[in-house]
Amino acid sequence: PSILQRKLNEYFPEKFVVNNHGFESLVAKQQLERLSRLKINPGDVIIFYDGGNDIWIGGLYGIPSGTIIGYNQENRLVILVSNFKIWLNKNTATYSLLSRLKKKLLLGKNNDDLSCPISEAEAVRNSEEGSDLYLKYIENADNLVKKSGGEFFHFFQPMLLALENPTEYEQILIDKVPCYKEAQAAYHVYKSKYVQFSQQNNNAYDFSDYFSGRDLFFDWIHVGAGGNQIMGQHIFDTLDSAGIDN
Repeated sequence: PSILQRKLNEYFPEKFVVNNHGFESLVAKQQLERLSRLKINPGDVIIFYDGGNDIWIGGLYGIPSGTIIGYNQENRLVILVSNFKIWLNKNTATYSLLSRLKKKLLLGKNNDDLSCPISEAEAVRNSEEGSDLYLKYIENADNLVKKSGGEFFHFFQPMLLALENPTEYEQILIDKVPCYKEAQAAYHVYKSKYVQFSQQNNNAYDFSDYFSGRDLFFDWIHVGAGGNQIMGQHIFDTLDSAGIDN
C-alpha cells in the first residue's frame, strides 16, 4: 500500500489516499464483510488483492466459507504440533539444503518431505466448490462497489504454487511446504476458474505467476521489498490504464 501511495502521489498529487484494510481481512470473505461495513463514495477505488489464503482454506482445509483465523482457533493444538514438527524437520533453508545434500550424497536419498493429511484428489474436489464461492465473494464485492458509484479492481496475487520451473532457491522453499503438491493441485483449479472469470470481467487481473523464477518469495506466498515494489508498480499501471483519475 505504501508503494502504491507513493506512485499515486507522484502522478496524481493530493488526489488519492490509500487505506489498507488487509490486516483484518485475510481471505475474500473477510474482505467482503469489511467492505460491507464501509461507506463507499462515488469515485472511490476499491482493490481486493488475494488468492493464496483462499486456496489454502478452501482447497486444503475444505472450508471455503471459513477464515484462516477461525480454523486456527478451532484446531490450535493440531497446528501447534504440526508447526513444531515442521520447525524441527526444516528449521532454516540452509539446514534444509545441507540435509538434502547429505542424504543425496551420503545415503543416496533425496526425499525428506513430511506427509500431507489430504490427497491431491481431495484438494481438487474441495477446490471445485471453494473456487466457485471465492469468485462469488469477488462478484458480490464488485456489485457492491458499483452500486455506490465506485470502481472495483481484483488482483489474483502471485504465489509459489504457480511455479512450474522453480530455481534452486525456490525449490528449497517448495520443499519446506509439506502439502505443496496438494496445494498446487488446488491452485490449478482456482487458476482455471479465475481465468474464465477474468475473461468476463475486465476489472479482474491474474498476477499469480508474475514472480516465477525471480527468487522473490520467502515462503509460499509472501515476498520481500523487491516483490512488493514490482507488484505496487503493476497495480499502479493497471489503475492508471483504467483511467482512475478521470
